[in-house]
Amino acid sequence: MRFSLSGTYLRDHLSACWPVHRLALAFVSSLACSSMASADELKPAAAADPYIAVGGFYLVPDDKRDVNFGLGVDAAYGWQWTDPLWLEVHASSATLDRSKNMGTDFYLYGAGINLQYAFGNRDELTPYLLAGAGASYNDVVPSRIDGWNHFIDAGAGLTKNLLGFENLRWRVEAQVIYDNFMGGLLDYRVSAGLEFSLQKKRPAPEPQVREVVREVVKEVVREVPVPTPVTVVKDVDSDGDGVIDSRDKCPDTPKGAKVDGDGCVIEQTLTFHDVTFETNSARLTMNGRRLLDSMVAFLRSEPGVTAVVEGHTDNRGSDGYNLKLSQARAESVRAYLIEEGIGAKRLEARGFGKRRPMASNDTDAGREANRRVEFVLRKAQ
Repeated sequence: MRFSLSGTYLRDHLSACWPVHRLALAFVSSLACSSMASADELKPAAAADPYIAVGGFYLVPDDKRDVNFGLGVDAAYGWQWTDPLWLEVHASSATLDRSKNMGTDFYLYGAGINLQYAFGNRDELTPYLLAGAGASYNDVVPSRIDGWNHFIDAGAGLTKNLLGFENLRWRVEAQVIYDNFMGGLLDYRVSAGLEFSLQKKRPAPEPQVREVVREVVKEVVREVPVPTPVTVVKDVDSDGDGVIDSRDKCPDTPKGAKVDGDGCVIEQTLTFHDVTFETNSARLTMNGRRLLDSMVAFLRSEPGVTAVVEGHTDNRGSDGYNLKLSQARAESVRAYLIEEGIGAKRLEARGFGKRRPMASNDTDAGREANRRVEFVLRKAQ
């Protein structure tokens, strides 16, 4: 397709579509500033959490189209380019109503690509900005002016996980669209639809099982001239803290905790990597509650110990989002311990977000290690 633009044509059309150009340029400029601050973040990355979106829209057409309104449907395929940027290819079809007195309706078809800047995780309530371009086909009366044209668009949207389903989200958008048909038209569009995530559900972590070994020597009775049969039971270390049960004054020590000679914990920080929560939520899973039961038993057995519950995340997402999520998760753990009978005055909750990594966030293993709950144990004075 070849276009020939004179100076007058270009000046008139830039003036007609300046509002949408200004919005699109402002959006692209903000992305460019982010790129200068961290160029490596804009390198293409492997697609993550791709999705298919379908929906409907209402079109407020330019007055020069001589139609009342438009109704249409669209479909899209999107994928993450690099956090927080997403790419989306889309296609749409719309009917432009001319009312019964004006004759046959007009039809509008389009396809294009948009760049999205998402302010957070798409499963949480996430606003985003978009800008893009594409081609449109206007099917009108008279047919001699039918043909392909180009368009640019800009707008904003909102998306969120729907009813707790892991792979389903709703979304709404508002856009302004410049179509160069008939010398330049400015349309407005609002849409609503669903996103279907194509990422496979991640398996739940294997529950940790504390092994308790009790070694027993069975009673052996032989028909020999001895006074009485003898039963021998070898003492064991039930909680695995290195102090045998007969000398252990604190028998419910959490696995991996450091203890003194009596088997009671000393002041330290205990790390739990497998306390799990629902996706992008502070609600504990059933498996997470089971793992915390060992802390419940320990705190019951040592009433002189206080604990600060600390929540930590990896570096995905903004500082504000991660800080809020880690604080909510720490408070959720504290609430569960209180619910199980631990005194509220013995517990404190703090969230640190991604500020205190214990491993590199450049690998999946490192990010998994950084998503953790820690208990800072102190002896009450």
